[in-house]
Amino acid sequence: MNAIKNIKLFVTDMDGTLLSPDQTIHEQDIDIITKLANQGKTIVIASGRIFTMLETYYNQLKGVRYVISSNGAAIDDIIEHKTLFKSIMDDEAVYQVLDFCLKHKIECNLLSREACYFPKESIRRERFVIYNHLASQQHLNRIQIRGYEALKAIDNQIEKILIHETDPSKREMVQAFIESETTLACTVSDKNLLDISNQDISKGHALQRLMFHLNVRPQEVLTFGDYDNDLSLFEHARIKVAMGNAIESLKNKATFITKTNQQQGVSFALKNLLMEDQTMRFEKVVLDEFYRAYAVGHVTVDNELHLIVASEAIDGKCIMYSGEHFEKRTTLWADQGGTMSIVPIPNTNGEFLAVRNFFPGFNAATAKVVHVKKEAGEFVVRDFIQLPYLHRFDLITVGDTHYFIGATLCSSKKEREDWSDPGKVFVGVLPKDLSKGMTVTPILENLTHNHGYYAAPYEGKDAAWIASDEGLFVFIPPQKEGESWTHHHLIQKPISDVAVLDIDFDGIPEIISIEPFHGNIMVMYKKINGQYEQVYQVERPLEFAHALCGTTLRDKPAFVCGIRRLNKEMFYIDYNLEKQAYELHEIDREIGPANLTVINLKDHDIILSANNTIHQAAIYYVKK
Repeated sequence: MNAIKNIKLFVTDMDGTLLSPDQTIHEQDIDIITKLANQGKTIVIASGRIFTMLETYYNQLKGVRYVISSNGAAIDDIIEHKTLFKSIMDDEAVYQVLDFCLKHKIECNLLSREACYFPKESIRRERFVIYNHLASQQHLNRIQIRGYEALKAIDNQIEKILIHETDPSKREMVQAFIESETTLACTVSDKNLLDISNQDISKGHALQRLMFHLNVRPQEVLTFGDYDNDLSLFEHARIKVAMGNAIESLKNKATFITKTNQQQGVSFALKNLLMEDQTMRFEKVVLDEFYRAYAVGHVTVDNELHLIVASEAIDGKCIMYSGEHFEKRTTLWADQGGTMSIVPIPNTNGEFLAVRNFFPGFNAATAKVVHVKKEAGEFVVRDFIQLPYLHRFDLITVGDTHYFIGATLCSSKKEREDWSDPGKVFVGVLPKDLSKGMTVTPILENLTHNHGYYAAPYEGKDAAWIASDEGLFVFIPPQKEGESWTHHHLIQKPISDVAVLDIDFDGIPEIISIEPFHGNIMVMYKKINGQYEQVYQVERPLEFAHALCGTTLRDKPAFVCGIRRLNKEMFYIDYNLEKQAYELHEIDREIGPANLTVINLKDHDIILSANNTIHQAAIYYVKK
């Protein structure tokens, strides 16, 4: 059963939610709302805008049946062309607020269903002028834009008062005045905006009236929102979806936090909620028999996707695959293996860096980074820097600067199991001319089994997550010139590898880890009340767990995992919204992935896997 099978009423806010920042609705959002309407679901728009300003949008959304406008002051059935509910403000109360705002030089806009009244120097007026231009192009009803002097000439029919004020103290003054001196109510509808209306008028009250009209229960309602005036919607819904750009108070009450309105968060949420009962289909294609396949990566060269697989063997190879079915093979090197990591260089034509000479048995005293670049139709490989025992590294871009961060597994060895000289974390700045090499500096030392690396944001900034016997650390590069790297010690226990992603849609990322070094335990952590606590553990027997990737599979967040011994399986873990539980799904077994990466494409995804144990390079097409 999918999470929204029993939902009858889908309610969405507009500004900051369904509307992108340029005030348009993305095709993906239109398509999925149309799909729901065609399945017999009832679609409702709930907006702070007046009814006339919503016409262009509900015309695009063919499946919309009801419109809640002016923050709940009106409910319209647009199919039957009926107004089901309307709340008009008393003229005396309107003038009371207007006089107060004029006295204190606060912009006060009076809004009725078809007309709006503005002061002469209104900041908001232009927004309505722009809408009228759009309405004229589409042959829709225009809003009557008037000055205050027109107020007494007609029956005003004011539904709400919109206050625009950038000074927080003045906004607080208005709120205090409304609460103490009037019979009206006030709510925050956006940054710098206050909506004033009659008591008992809100989006939530309007939704409640509509639910009674339709005989719909709260457990049959799903709502989307982003701001204070959407909180009341959440009170009457089983599934409450907060946008990624929503305020924290709304996110705290959400059952699901989706992407931002700029990232089509509405369609992203609905796709994930709809797909609970859809099965992923994995179609395996073997690229090559590949001795000790270990590192994987992908780049775009001449606007074409190229997959890269490299060997850890002493005389190992590195092959690039391209073409419609990745049937074209280009050998980048044939006999200089020990490749651990492959990292694209941003904003180039498929250039990348890779570790070489990190050989099996941790034989890596001569480890180095090489630079691969296409020149005159051929791929050229050049040495970049020497960095003994370098295992994982990455580039993190801030502005125009590409910061290098690398983790050495150790610093020296006398024999395979000698871990007496721990590893370090090195940083540097990638030069524009790579032929000059690069200086790196250690910023953290004494990290035993310094093996795990993952790139993921931390507190809104791109960051590097590094794991060792000493625990999990996160490193944040300088955000502006003159600053230094910073790091935090998040978890203090031996960890081999990690991946980081929010897979349960609550806005807080999960951390999945392999423990201890090359271990047989796989657990998931989440930050709860400021502490990282375990929320899940893979119960099946594991041996030599090694590969982790936080990604999306057909738009659904998931961790893809690879195990090198015992069942030698590949599986993914996602979150079942209906059951409110993490679930494990097997993809393949008897393959032993050392590393894997996921490429998200329009019609399918690709898992590129170095199936080390069976000496194989393979891809898995992911479809629904």
